[in-house]
Amino acid sequence: MLRYLLIAFQLTLMMAAPAARAAALVIDGVSLPSDASVAAVPKSATDLQRRWSRAWTGAWDGGLKHILLVERIGEDGAAAVVYAEADNPYTGAPASWWRLDAVVSGHTLTVTRPAFAATYEMDDDGQLKAFFKGSRIARAAMRRTDLASLTKPDAVVAWSRGTSELLQTDLLEDGNPIRLETVIFKPPGPGPFPLAVFNHGSTGRTPTPELARQSWASLEIADFLNSRGWLVAFPQRRGRGKSDGFDDEEFSRNGKPGNTCDTGTALGDGTAQWPISTRPSPCFAAGRTLRPVLS
Repeated sequence: MLRYLLIAFQLTLMMAAPAARAAALVIDGVSLPSDASVAAVPKSATDLQRRWSRAWTGAWDGGLKHILLVERIGEDGAAAVVYAEADNPYTGAPASWWRLDAVVSGHTLTVTRPAFAATYEMDDDGQLKAFFKGSRIARAAMRRTDLASLTKPDAVVAWSRGTSELLQTDLLEDGNPIRLETVIFKPPGPGPFPLAVFNHGSTGRTPTPELARQSWASLEIADFLNSRGWLVAFPQRRGRGKSDGFDDEEFSRNGKPGNTCDTGTALGDGTAQWPISTRPSPCFAAGRTLRPVLS
């Protein structure tokens, strides 16, 4: 389902504005126009202009990298933005950018086109909750940054507020130990927290190696549980995301899609993830764990 939604999202953007020309700036796979800029903030700028003359980074539905630059904003809230995204593994579309008009009102910036609307809501810390509504709905958590820092050669971009860890397991593949990537979302506060472990299913009916290497997490689920004081972990199965090993569930050993749906592999990986909820940690409270659910 996610694959088809992201395809629709990409097609909507392609119809909404002219395709971007070749870009001279590439930030971790996201292209920007060579003359990209952020709106200047003169001494006479209004609070609205100061608040929105920025750049933000995030990822739609935790996977599709996205940069928003506000290049111009008037006192009346009329703005011009650069919308940029990375290569789309779901459609095969290359990294692209678009220059679009926007309207700012208070803590909300909206881009409206005939085929879609994208809304960015700013919190008290200057971060954005982004919503895309058109042929599909997508969400992203956007972090504020500045263009100079973003374009440094050694810049490290945090596309998601989740942190990725590689956890040791008892799994072996061809005699080699297997580590499983887990994307962790921590609620505010020092902890310890109860822990929720959430597993997701396949890449869809037509898996590709590019799709399999995408780390998956649900911002909606993380936000819902974090707001209630839960630490949330999204383990990636063997061969998925940054996890070690081969994705036997969806590929045959010759590299072609297999969709084997091997129950033994799925249950084995799920069982291997139990140490997430049992290893000593100051982050979560022992005995308060939502166990993995295999789908």
